[in-house]
Amino acid sequence: MSQIFRNIWQKRVYHNLELHLDAAIDKVENLSLDVRNQNYEEVKKIADRDEKKVAAEKAKDQMDSYTTSVITPIMGVAEGEHKYGADAFEEFMAKQGDKDKGKAPVDVAPVKKDGKSR
Repeated sequence: MSQIFRNIWQKRVYHNLELHLDAAIDKVENLSLDVRNQNYEEVKKIADRDEKKVAAEKAKDQMDSYTTSVITPIMGVAEGEHKYGADAFEEFMAKQGDKDKGKAPVDVAPVKKDGKSR
């Protein structure tokens, strides 16, 4: 009888050990999957950060080239001192006189009104 009791007891102990070992193996597998997922997420975050950095640098380069192409012509324009009063008027008339010399005078006939109004 003691032999039967010992066999039953050993089977229970072995069965319980097997259950505990299966549970421990499952926990280790779950932990390894969690670590793998965390590493994947970290790598993905780094890749996204690098893509954003590259996109930001590309946008900055485009903006720099745009501002350079827009600002360069503007910077090339230099206005002289502002002239007021008689000096400005005389300079304007001198320029206008040069333009008007080549043109023939035009007679403009006065417009006659019929006396009708709205």
